[in-house]
Amino acid sequence: MKRLGVIGVSSAWLLVQASATYAQMQPYDAECVNERGNSQVIACTKVINYGYWRGKNLAWAYGNRGYAYIDLNNLDAAIADYTKAISLKSDGRYYSSRGISYLKQNKYDEAIVDLNKALELEPGDAISLENRAAAYGSKGMYERAIPDYESAVDFGGDTSSLWNNYGYDLFMLGRYNEALKYFDRSIKIDPTNAEAYGNRGQLKFKLGDFEGADADATRSRELVDQRNAKISQ
Repeated sequence: MKRLGVIGVSSAWLLVQASATYAQMQPYDAECVNERGNSQVIACTKVINYGYWRGKNLAWAYGNRGYAYIDLNNLDAAIADYTKAISLKSDGRYYSSRGISYLKQNKYDEAIVDLNKALELEPGDAISLENRAAAYGSKGMYERAIPDYESAVDFGGDTSSLWNNYGYDLFMLGRYNEALKYFDRSIKIDPTNAEAYGNRGQLKFKLGDFEGADADATRSRELVDQRNAKISQ
């Protein structure tokens, strides 16, 4: 990212002092980008507290810490950081990430508002389109969700979660053949997606494929058990 330089300073001593401050902060600057989880939170907090960055660069530090908080499922902290980032720089990425945080909290209306703003600032962003579709679908607005999924795919979206959610909304609309195809694609991208196996199993049962439904349901339970075992370690 392009950094802001020291502007309007006439004293050579002040320039040296600013450089020294950045030299001290620089390792944390890199860790604020490259680390994950608690290590990223610690590094970004040090960057913020150093007081070197202003404006869009300070927003960047809050945005990265917000990402770490999402990773840690500390969604209130993530929302607070993205709100601060937005106050420093109106950026589609920050609105999108705050919208995703609201979505994870089941605050669908708030999520849609932020994702609308994200798409206003960055039209065609596949991540924002996918998550707005998920918010609409979670509200039972399946017909409203489908165009967003279609646009997300058009703009390069190809995640397991996208195809699973797209398939689920089609399933709820009675478009079973399309839904089955998209559940298959979701599982092909991520063979550990327990939700996709569960959804495909329900659809197969609906279509009378009871053996296939049982196999998918079993696999879904196995994957959930494996995931829970990892969490409890």
